[in-house]
Amino acid sequence: MLTSTSTTFVRLTRWARQGPSHHVRCVSRHAGATVHNSPPFTSPPTFESAGIRAPIASALRLAFPNVKHPTRAQTEFIPAILSGEDVLLKDATGTGKSFGVILALLSKARTRSTRTQTGIVTAKPFITSLVIVPHRDLAYQFHHWIERLVMSSGTPGHAPPLLASIAQVIVRGGDTSMASQQAAILAESPHILIGTPQALLELVNDGSISRTQFQTISCVYVDEVDYLVESVPMNTTKRTQEKIKQRMERHPGATDQVLDFLFTSRRKKWRNDAGRGASQVSPSDSPQLIMSSATLRHHLTKRLCGGNGWINRGTVVKISGDGQPVSQASSNNAVSHCILIVSEDGQVRNVDGALEPIPSEVEDGPEITAGEIFSPSDIEIELQEDEIHNKYAKTELKLNRNALEVVAAAFALDVPSVALLSLPSSAPVQRAVHELRDLGVNAYSLDLLVADKGRAHLLQGSSEVSDDNPIMLVSTTATTRGLDLPELTHVFMLGLPKDRRADTYLHIAGRVGRFGRPGKVITVVDEREEERKEDGTLAWARDDPKRMVTLLAEIGIVPRQFEHFD
Repeated sequence: MLTSTSTTFVRLTRWARQGPSHHVRCVSRHAGATVHNSPPFTSPPTFESAGIRAPIASALRLAFPNVKHPTRAQTEFIPAILSGEDVLLKDATGTGKSFGVILALLSKARTRSTRTQTGIVTAKPFITSLVIVPHRDLAYQFHHWIERLVMSSGTPGHAPPLLASIAQVIVRGGDTSMASQQAAILAESPHILIGTPQALLELVNDGSISRTQFQTISCVYVDEVDYLVESVPMNTTKRTQEKIKQRMERHPGATDQVLDFLFTSRRKKWRNDAGRGASQVSPSDSPQLIMSSATLRHHLTKRLCGGNGWINRGTVVKISGDGQPVSQASSNNAVSHCILIVSEDGQVRNVDGALEPIPSEVEDGPEITAGEIFSPSDIEIELQEDEIHNKYAKTELKLNRNALEVVAAAFALDVPSVALLSLPSSAPVQRAVHELRDLGVNAYSLDLLVADKGRAHLLQGSSEVSDDNPIMLVSTTATTRGLDLPELTHVFMLGLPKDRRADTYLHIAGRVGRFGRPGKVITVVDEREEERKEDGTLAWARDDPKRMVTLLAEIGIVPRQFEHFD
């Protein structure tokens, strides 16, 4: 027989006691409630006043000394999370959503399962909170945050708790097999389990952990929910909407399947209540659900609060940060958004109508002339082994080499330390890395498990990149979302976002300018292409520069000139 009770977190009461009840101003009593914005505060709040346990707040000050006070959004959603209500959180990129949620989850009480064996009652802790993220690098980043906090939590005479008892990661495609990750969870169930949807679905279906045990999870957090949970756009035809609905019903995503399983009792009660016309309040054994993103569009919110039965429609909390629209919040005045147009013969220029560059607070890269950019001596590069070098040298690039040359030039002229190149999701990352290295760029594919491929840049000032040898991290659109690399000053994009959505641009551009820091976002696009008929009339045209300007206008951004090019 299994029962769920609250107790202390491992052996350290300072790490996980349930905080006192908090009054949550923005609790909604119906699904269509108005979003409440965070009120202004007159004195600097503390993490303790927001509800974070004092020992965790103390560890926070040691592990992340630059994080002195919670953000406005954090002062709202941390108490909401600790109150146990379901939370829909929308705030701009770089405002501490994910970090604040992790702190709140660490402050939650530990779930324990009580078993009776031969007359002896034993208590074995099981997973308290499940965190679902879109890609493995984001899982590693969350785990890294927790690791820093745990390592800073020791006191004289008391060692920090075992990291595996606090947090573990389960992902596919890492350096540890799924079987080994599952075995680690069985050996030492973590307070917080962080995973990607497909890996978690495999864990649920594998059977090594009983479904009854999964039902003891008390909190589920879905980060980047707009990416993980599909919804039907409202600005399409009814026929298209119906096709999308049918596809979603026939082939639900991995996140949908995991949530359907975890919220079985809630979904069942929702259907029963809907049939009777009763009020829809979750059963007491249903987990708390937290969902966050920088972009929560109406059609997604409608689905989340609609007929899927995940959200507790009786008391859902909706928080929208400091009240700024996403476009304004993301248009940090210290961040320049540039559009560079590359011609078929490799010429490059700024988009027409771009504003004058603003005085840059980003330290310039090493002084170098345009004529020296592609000389072999400009940057020292450690090439991979010959067989790997030859492998990529013989494969097709499938990217515009002229565009990559522009990225390499801009990188050499302007980047002081760390830059990120975001490629289309289908692009060959390793092939692009090889090409950039041939162009003299110190490029690596982004991998937060490896120090020189991103892990060293998770903490400001923690890396050893010298000013004369900056680094370019290369990833895809899908594996860029949510990452926080404090030393990052430049983001490069090749071409328009595939779906041409402003939301996609905001998520990629949001890797710089976090917490008001300066930065640059440089999009490199092909020049306008057109074909005319024999009579001189236009047959077709593709104007990526114009489309990019229009996309930025949708989010209230006017492009600025990249000062190194005309």
